[in-house]
Amino acid sequence: VTNSAQQHYTAGNLALRRGELETAIAAYRRTLASSPSMYEARYNLGIALLKQARMEFFMYAGLAPDSERLEPIAPMLQCLEAYVGEGGDGLCR
Repeated sequence: VTNSAQQHYTAGNLALRRGELETAIAAYRRTLASSPSMYEARYNLGIALLKQARMEFFMYAGLAPDSERLEPIAPMLQCLEAYVGEGGDGLCR
């Protein structure tokens, strides 16, 4: 792992913790550009992308996360939540 890759990875982790998903995603992609086998960066990129997908899902649906209108799509949302690490049992049905 190059020094540059490690710096990008650290920046990605900090951005992810702050909820700055675009910044985190870009940092992880820069990490992987110079160190493609850095599995931690690949995993964290996946987490950031899933969190982004969750936000996009709510924006697209025009719903707040606690809206009663989520009932019809609850199974999909539970699956997404399980993978993002914010609830659920980790199983997609």
